[in-house]
Amino acid sequence: MGLDAVELLIAVEEEFGVSLPDDEVASLRTLGDLHDYLLETCEGRRRPDCPTRSAFYRLRRAIGVVLHIDPRSLRPTTPVLPLLGRWRRHRQWNRLKRELAMELPPLENRAAAGVFWGMCVAAMVCFAVAAVFTHDPFVAFAAALSALLPGVLLGYIVGVCWIPTIRDSHGTLGGLARALAAFNAPAFRVSEEPSTESDPIWDRLSDVVVRQFGVRRETLRRETRFVEDLGV
Repeated sequence: MGLDAVELLIAVEEEFGVSLPDDEVASLRTLGDLHDYLLETCEGRRRPDCPTRSAFYRLRRAIGVVLHIDPRSLRPTTPVLPLLGRWRRHRQWNRLKRELAMELPPLENRAAAGVFWGMCVAAMVCFAVAAVFTHDPFVAFAAALSALLPGVLLGYIVGVCWIPTIRDSHGTLGGLARALAAFNAPAFRVSEEPSTESDPIWDRLSDVVVRQFGVRRETLRRETRFVEDLGV
């Protein structure tokens, strides 16, 4: 935005008796954005919130309660699995769901990987033990083969129950927040945008824009963009 935008913002501040912080100004792209800000500032009406953002803050608070972590240290890019630990992921996941009172995407098990490594570890351990005590490679080989089935069972249990994982798209708090909003859409449904009909705030804002840019009042909409449509 250029000097025209500065003049517009000064005119708005004078009209409504408010001060527009720089960080708020940077997020305003349309007349609707400015209208929402003025509604919240002048009349205390909350602006429609982003479902994913709402989900993130609710998720962050729940993680802080369940895992005893300072929520302020959590960011959208924070990985989820390290927060859950390795051996109690299902338990922590269920506690998190209870705290949220919402659905979360299910954890995914590592059954295949668990079975593979269970077989390998069981076979190697039995082979080594038999080789040490019998000094017979054939007996050691037979012991390794006999250990495969217990290794499969052990690996499956470990892969399913103890080291579940999460889909890559949900691997960060930001990704999990998007999933939370999608799984619980009614709870995060954005309220309808404020109507501009018979709205004195909108009328006064429109008057300011008309005076500043000489545009026709009937052409102004909530979606009117400052840069592309008004050229400020």
